[in-house]
Amino acid sequence: MKNIALTIAGSDSCSGAGIQADLKTFAAHNIYGLSIITSVTSQNSKEVSRIYNLPVSEVEKQFLTLLEDFKIDGIKIGMLGSYKISEVIIEIIKSNAFKHIVLDPVILSSSGHRLLETDGVKLIQKYLFPICSLITPNIQEAEILTGLKITNQSQMVEACRLLAESTGTSILLKGGHLPDSATDLLYDNGNFFFYRDERINHEVHGTGCTFSSAICSELINGKTMNQAVESAKKYISECILNSVNFGSGSRLINHLFNKI
Repeated sequence: MKNIALTIAGSDSCSGAGIQADLKTFAAHNIYGLSIITSVTSQNSKEVSRIYNLPVSEVEKQFLTLLEDFKIDGIKIGMLGSYKISEVIIEIIKSNAFKHIVLDPVILSSSGHRLLETDGVKLIQKYLFPICSLITPNIQEAEILTGLKITNQSQMVEACRLLAESTGTSILLKGGHLPDSATDLLYDNGNFFFYRDERINHEVHGTGCTFSSAICSELINGKTMNQAVESAKKYISECILNSVNFGSGSRLINHLFNKI
């Protein structure tokens, strides 16, 4: 274990998503994980009962303290929680040189609750997207970001191209919410790459967090963007196939299926 990844995200008390999922994913890829918690959620496999965004000063202090001591090889960004938190994260990132930044733009919860207000979305779209290596929206998030309705793969192509051209950043549009496929689409340096897979009929918690942190891990480990996404796609599929049913709601991803 020689590389270090940082996750900036919310804490998930049932460990299926968020900070906990990212750290387990980093470990599965032989990477040491650091964390900055933006929000504390109270949740189980059935529901999120409360969300508490940390004071901006505490989020900033976590980041600055880590930078005093560690060389960070890559960053995965998930739930930012608020405009003010987003603002301070952007300021620190712009003041430092990070090679790999993967942003999972967490805008909505799986139940449809807004997790980042409209002003916060506009802020990250204008200032954070262009300094990232990759952005990984799902269908619902891409619809919010583009204003397009996305119901098929040709519309995925259009949304991907629009996001990439407006930000100058590679885009991975996750198609898991489409009714007829589990196809993801990467737009990278003018090229499209489709990743087709059979839909796994498990209702699982934490797929988006895990997928993006796996991509970040593979980029840190030296793979190209296409190779990183392809490898992460295989990893997340195995995580889902090996998911566990400890609670009475959604299944929980088994991030360390190949370790235990």
